[in-house]
Amino acid sequence: MVRPVIVLLTLPITGLTLGVFLLVVNAAMLALVAALLYGFVLRGFLPAVLGSLVVSLTSWIAAWYIGPSGRVEILIVRGDVYE
Repeated sequence: MVRPVIVLLTLPITGLTLGVFLLVVNAAMLALVAALLYGFVLRGFLPAVLGSLVVSLTSWIAAWYIGPSGRVEILIVRGDVYE
C-alpha cells in the first residue's frame, strides 16, 4: 500500500527522468522490505538498485509469459493441420 502512494507522489520527477526514477522508488521499497523483514539484508543503495532491476525484469518476463488473460498460455501444435 506504500508503493502506489510513493509512485504517485514522485510522478513529476518520474516524468522528467522518463521513468528511470522508478528504479530509485523500487530500490527504496526493497530497502523498506529489508528493514522490516528479519534475515533479509541489503548492504547499500547499489545492491538495492540492482535488486530492483532483477525484480522488475522478472515481473516483466512473468507478465509477458502469463499474458493479458492472467493465465499461463500454452500453445500445442499437433502434427500437420491438413491431415
